[in-house]
Amino acid sequence: MVKNEEWYNKLWLTKEWQVNNPSEFLTSSTVYKGVKIGVFYRLQKNIYYNGVEKQDGKKYYYGNILDKEQQMILEESKIFEHSKNVKFYQGYNEALEYAKNNKTLHGYTNSWMKKVRNIYNNGKLLKDGSIYLDDNNFLSFEQVNKLEELNLYLEDFYTFNDKSWDRNFNILFKYYSLNGLLPVGNIVYEGVRLGYWCYLQKTIYFNGKEDENGNVVLKNENRTRIITKRQILKLKSIGLLEDKKKNMINSICEFDLENCLNDCNISKKEFEKYDQVKKYEILMDWYEENNSNGRVRKF
Repeated sequence: MVKNEEWYNKLWLTKEWQVNNPSEFLTSSTVYKGVKIGVFYRLQKNIYYNGVEKQDGKKYYYGNILDKEQQMILEESKIFEHSKNVKFYQGYNEALEYAKNNKTLHGYTNSWMKKVRNIYNNGKLLKDGSIYLDDNNFLSFEQVNKLEELNLYLEDFYTFNDKSWDRNFNILFKYYSLNGLLPVGNIVYEGVRLGYWCYLQKTIYFNGKEDENGNVVLKNENRTRIITKRQILKLKSIGLLEDKKKNMINSICEFDLENCLNDCNISKKEFEKYDQVKKYEILMDWYEENNSNGRVRKF
């Protein structure tokens, strides 16, 4: 027989209820499958946080005891995080409803929004995808994903890595969500050269080298470009980094290379020596100058 079998059974029933009810508070009167898990939960929380720990490692609270193994299991189960999750989802659902009704979250400010923005923008991104600011301010991986669903309604939400990069990704995500495809070539949307920006991200990813932290670094003669592990995950989530062959310099065949090189006094041999980013920048600059005079091929 398992030691303290009744205790373990109540614990897992409590956890099961929490998983099934992510947006509801667990109260003292909650009963699940015939077990008073609300009373059990409240008692365990009192022992864990208010009990006196003695030399044997056990915690004592008015005749109730938690041994070291039980304490560890409570910590691993994270049942005490449930109330925080409920508050998170209440705030999230209110924000999402506002966004759907108003088609934007600009101007939407309350204590919940300020708190999650503070954690997201100033916390530390952990390996499991969660964000940690301090013991009282933490976002799980699932909560981070939920927040990022608000991207379509609040373009300036992301500043965790790089404000400029996140703004461009937000606009890209909006474009992708509305059009169902990724931008190419000379497409400009909401003031951002999305075609060029997407190509730049792909060039860094496919030509750079991964560092010990999972970031990809591309070093050229005069500049080092980096996309972080988190940024890579976001780009992959919309399929931007799927096909290497389609994403290489061959994709710029849409542009009139011969006219471009002649106008810029660059030989084809010299052009081939440039790195991918510089090639694309030359072509994009030329394209913008010649787009309206009929010299650019239509595609």
